[in-house]
Amino acid sequence: MINTKKVDLIIVFLSVLALFTFASTTEYCDLEGKISIPMKRRPDQVRIILNGGEHITFSLRNGDFKFALLKSGIYFLEVDSPDYIFAPIKVDVCTKGKAIRAKTADETFQSVKHPLKLLPYGPKIYYEKEPPFNLFKIFKSPLGIVAILALFTILILPKITSNIDQEELQNLQQQREASNFVTNYWDTSFLQCLSDIPICLKTIFCPCLVLAGNKAGADERECNLCDCLCCPREYFTRQQIRSKYGFEESVLMDCLMTTPPLLMLALCQDARELKARKDMK
Repeated sequence: MINTKKVDLIIVFLSVLALFTFASTTEYCDLEGKISIPMKRRPDQVRIILNGGEHITFSLRNGDFKFALLKSGIYFLEVDSPDYIFAPIKVDVCTKGKAIRAKTADETFQSVKHPLKLLPYGPKIYYEKEPPFNLFKIFKSPLGIVAILALFTILILPKITSNIDQEELQNLQQQREASNFVTNYWDTSFLQCLSDIPICLKTIFCPCLVLAGNKAGADERECNLCDCLCCPREYFTRQQIRSKYGFEESVLMDCLMTTPPLLMLALCQDARELKARKDMK
């Protein structure tokens, strides 16, 4: 019969022999490096991470760091710094009996000698930089468009209208007065916003009051606080004015006129029209 004690001893001996053989073939190496930041003698302490947190260490005040007794293998090194961006490093630690080799794990794949000297790409930017001043953006804004239209009304429109015969203008005005001010369109153009300075200033500085006043005028009632707080939409007010005074129907024109770039002009035109109609009564 086989002696079981001898078999157990043989198994234990072979296991110990295999363990020592594996331990003798496994290499352990120290991975060293230095964090170097230009224009800074003593960089702040940063965290150096291997394989996503398998090994973690911190740099010293002079920037040196060290991972002691690392098993041979491939490691992925990252530098966690709150102020600077570092390239990730792929490190080959003593595989196949070779020395430590490393290269960047970005698109450049630059070799890095051991001990590793890690330089930052640049500082981290947590806030977006304020764009430089651009004068053209001012003219593209709604207020810029209104200002351009106002300048056009002040400087260019008078020169255009000055060529019209004054006698013809008087005849047209007399015809309107004779017809009891009944027309199928607004009495003044939307570009003549400066023909009534008080309404123009009120529209610029208190547009909600003009919105409320136009709605109340179209309803033929007094303006109240609720009108000012609710700020009724000017599109519906213009539609109501058209229906009330028999103006030509133009949904598209009212929609365009009440868009933000042209809203101020539409407010002035409606306020002048309602005021003129009220004065004629």
